[in-house]
Amino acid sequence: MELKDIIEEKLVFFNLDISKKQDVIRFAAKILEENGYIKNKDFFVEAVLQREKVGVTGIGNGIAIPHGKSDSVLKPKVVAMKLKQKIEWESLDGKKVEYVFLFAIGDDPKAYMEHLKLLASFAGKLGNDEKVNKILNSTGKEELVEIIRR
Repeated sequence: MELKDIIEEKLVFFNLDISKKQDVIRFAAKILEENGYIKNKDFFVEAVLQREKVGVTGIGNGIAIPHGKSDSVLKPKVVAMKLKQKIEWESLDGKKVEYVFLFAIGDDPKAYMEHLKLLASFAGKLGNDEKVNKILNSTGKEELVEIIRR
């Protein structure tokens, strides 16, 4: 499985007016449940919030990649969100977050390995300054999906 397989335009949102980390996570879980990718948004939210307690998911440059492993996940997906305003989020550079890419991955061992590969692949893309600048300057769903798929 590759990043291009788990991101879809219907899971990308621009200028979301959400001001709290927990509300961003709940919004993404609701979208995943409504689209049939998770079976219980509350269980999934709890998994993501538990992971948030373990370590920082704000990777810098205004980007966070929260993730949760849960048996509630039916199909791995990522919800991409550009927030209307930057919000507080524990991050490696201590700065607020504007872009959130929430990964939903199943809890079985095979899914866990896929989870690690997908996160590593995405983190690798975000290690490229040119790619980060393209993400930060993207103007719509289609453009953001194309940047991530490349």
